[in-house]
Amino acid sequence: MGVGVGFLNNVGIVVGILSSIVAMVGGTLAIIDRRAARRAAPDVAVVRTDRAVERAEPVAPPDRAPWTDQRSEAAPARPVPHRRRRGRVGLVLAAVALATLLLTVGTSLMAPDLFGADAGRDRLGSSPTGPLDATSNPPTLTPTPSGSPVTATEGPVVQGILVSATAPKGLIDCPAPVSVAGVIEFGGFAGTLRYVWIRDGNQSTPIDVAVDGTGGRQRSVSDTWTVPAGGSHKVELRAWGANIPGPSLVKSATFTLNCRIGITARAYASGSLHYSGPCPPPDGKPIRIIGEITVTGGPATVRYKWRHSPGYGDGEERALVFAGPGSKKTIEFWGAWITPPGALEEDYAILQVTSPTSVQSVQIDWTTICTSA
Repeated sequence: MGVGVGFLNNVGIVVGILSSIVAMVGGTLAIIDRRAARRAAPDVAVVRTDRAVERAEPVAPPDRAPWTDQRSEAAPARPVPHRRRRGRVGLVLAAVALATLLLTVGTSLMAPDLFGADAGRDRLGSSPTGPLDATSNPPTLTPTPSGSPVTATEGPVVQGILVSATAPKGLIDCPAPVSVAGVIEFGGFAGTLRYVWIRDGNQSTPIDVAVDGTGGRQRSVSDTWTVPAGGSHKVELRAWGANIPGPSLVKSATFTLNCRIGITARAYASGSLHYSGPCPPPDGKPIRIIGEITVTGGPATVRYKWRHSPGYGDGEERALVFAGPGSKKTIEFWGAWITPPGALEEDYAILQVTSPTSVQSVQIDWTTICTSA
């Protein structure tokens, strides 16, 4: 029907132009005919009176009597050209052309009523916003590229992700479990959704979930993360459709744990705790004691020192920084000696943690004797 309306409008325009030309030709012919008729009319005398203008009898030439014929035989009457008939034909043509033009305009205006308001849409599909305007361009349909048909094997497409984390409140013992949950919104077709949890930048193993493309278009997922230390943490949920290559979506949630910090201190000997030999010793370390500090529930900054017998005083206080729980740092202590030869040196060592909590190792006793200087 859209083709019929367009064709009718085009025909109407052509007929209107032709009608205008015919009207102009007819009018011109009528004007020419009238002028010719005036030139061909006989000479008459006009007598003016007070009341009206009257037409007089024809005036005869002065050399002959009025209305007498001096020729031997009567002259045939000159036929009057039929110019008025031509003028009438021109007027008729102009009238017909004007009527045709009016009929064409009326038909064009009434085309939607004649063919229906939806004319022209049945080949392109119905318009969601009403009938198409005759002056608007038709919509361009983009076909599916050949070789890539849209089928159910293309699988789901992830459209949105929500993620949350529920952490315990207050001062807690760490490691501590934290519940994380997410919702994956998807569209597309049946197939496989693939998602992965990322905990403080460490990615876990991807998990596949089959969806049939019917029912709800959301899939809820959950996980339990055993968080080893206090502080701020971030969990991320990344998801994508596993059937076709494409971008993934990711959302994250953050939480904070306030862990109790557990610290242990341990000291033990590396080698013999009794030295007897030349002084100074060959390596300058006659006695070697190892100290270990371990933090659970970190991160934390730990301050410590080595304690000695009262006669020597304690060592200098130092600091160690622990990035997280389960961290262990090792420190060393070296025993001393005294001269002259044969002198005995006796002492002990204790590893003492002073902050953030107070804890100490067992006491390690040691001796040195110089045999020669």
